[in-house]
Amino acid sequence: MRKSSYITASAVLSVLLHLFLLAFADRIRLAAFTSVPTEPAQKPPTMRLHSVDLRDRVMNRPTPRADAEQVKQELREITRRTDAVQKIFEANKLTGEAPPQVRLAGLGRSLLAPKQPEPTPGRVATAPRPTILAIDASKLSPERLALNRQFIPNVPRQNTDKMLPSLVASGDLQNALGKSYDVGMRLSLPGFKPLPPGELPPGADGGDGTAGREGLGPRNGAKLSGLEDGRFQGIDQMDALMAVRLTVFEERDGSGVFRVDISPNPRSERLQSIPKDVVFVIDCSTSISPQKLEQFQVGAVEAFASLQPQDRFNVVSFRDEPNVLFDKPVPVDKTHLDKAVQYVQALVRDGMTDVFAGVAPSVTGQTGDEARPLLIYLMTDGKSTVRESLANDALIRKIVELNKGDVSIYAFSAGRSANLQLLDFLAYHNRGASLHKEKLAEFRGNMVGFVAGHSDLIVRDVRYHVTGDLAAEIFPKTLPHLYRGETLSVYGRYPSGTQEIALQVYGRDAEGKLEELVFRGSVLDAPRASPQLALDWAAQKVFHLIGERTLKPAPEIDVQIRQVAERYNLFIPY
Repeated sequence: MRKSSYITASAVLSVLLHLFLLAFADRIRLAAFTSVPTEPAQKPPTMRLHSVDLRDRVMNRPTPRADAEQVKQELREITRRTDAVQKIFEANKLTGEAPPQVRLAGLGRSLLAPKQPEPTPGRVATAPRPTILAIDASKLSPERLALNRQFIPNVPRQNTDKMLPSLVASGDLQNALGKSYDVGMRLSLPGFKPLPPGELPPGADGGDGTAGREGLGPRNGAKLSGLEDGRFQGIDQMDALMAVRLTVFEERDGSGVFRVDISPNPRSERLQSIPKDVVFVIDCSTSISPQKLEQFQVGAVEAFASLQPQDRFNVVSFRDEPNVLFDKPVPVDKTHLDKAVQYVQALVRDGMTDVFAGVAPSVTGQTGDEARPLLIYLMTDGKSTVRESLANDALIRKIVELNKGDVSIYAFSAGRSANLQLLDFLAYHNRGASLHKEKLAEFRGNMVGFVAGHSDLIVRDVRYHVTGDLAAEIFPKTLPHLYRGETLSVYGRYPSGTQEIALQVYGRDAEGKLEELVFRGSVLDAPRASPQLALDWAAQKVFHLIGERTLKPAPEIDVQIRQVAERYNLFIPY
């Protein structure tokens, strides 16, 4: 009896103990053999919404060249990793060739295979001699002519000129079985040299030096539908000198955004380099660190090498007042370059900063030649430290009022303390660009590369028109000068039902003559872009609106900025 009571009590205690362990199992940690510190429980990941920095989409938009360098870097990384894997396989003797599989003739399925009939002898072809298809280059559009292709003049089937291709019958062709075919031509090119890339063959330009464009109608005076000015009378046409590309992103309601890219093609060699005046303006006040001033100095000296022989230049340093090296822009020769190098290398930090005083004299200064575009390369942090210094908006408005000659201002800065709001919109409102690098060590390469890439100017004072329905939503409103090797891009929005984007671009060449480009692009046939294009357009619009607010503040502009920024999740750093 007592024994059965013990058994019953033990069973009850065991059940209670198991229930207790089950209830508190999630609070008990067991470590086997050794004491291992437990890690704190990880918090569940939190959701974060990342907005797109407006400046990144406008100022730092990657160029095709930058994209190509990124691809090369990725390929080099893949190659490096592949080589590392190859070495691991070699170390473990896993790279040997697979042993050959011996196949004995006459065994296996070949014993049961039926005997195949003898090959049928070839028959003489009875087809007529084929005609040679030719494409008339004079009837091609500039877009197709822009492709790198070899042009061959339209010559007779037989000729005696050894410098031209001779197309003569080569007799019967024979097949592998020795049978003849009374067809075929032999292309003989003894000493024939193809035309250089971009050069048109004789007669391909219609006889007047201007290549035609399909669908444009008359070359001069043609009224472009929706473009008020139409074709200019008696000016040079640069349609065949430019490669124009239209890209669109269509939204669900049928509307969309587009980008038109304009790049000089190899034929643009016809456009001579335009002489220009370049002024290097260097901030050497105490707000500039010694390391930053050194970058300014090295960058300016190396950028001197990118000046064209026909250019003129000057150097200005400033603190609270400007100090000009030469009385006026001087020719690019060894004597003046040596003086400029010595002047820049001797600069030392001192005094307070007045950005307006440093820039304004170069904007208003007379270069002596209105046909020469004036470029200002400004190196500063944009932070004025003098008493009663102008606020950002006031400074920009004063410079815009003084800039009567479309002077281009390019602002270069580095580090985290730069006044980007001033520099960005000072450049934006003065036909230039703002180039900033977070890392100081990248300043020199950024500046030298930009100056070198913008040394060959071919079309100045560029303007453009679009159809009336699209003009309100196209940005930027003002284009910079066109440089050889550079691409100009405009962004716009089109309403539902739009079938065509028409764009008219014009400017002056080295001789002061007007050069005009008229482009028509089909929305239906244009390449499709990713939604990123809509983001780029929105960034361009917001940047334009902020610029307008800088010149003329208005509450309605703030409302538009907020609406576009919220719709496209744009972060505005100003």
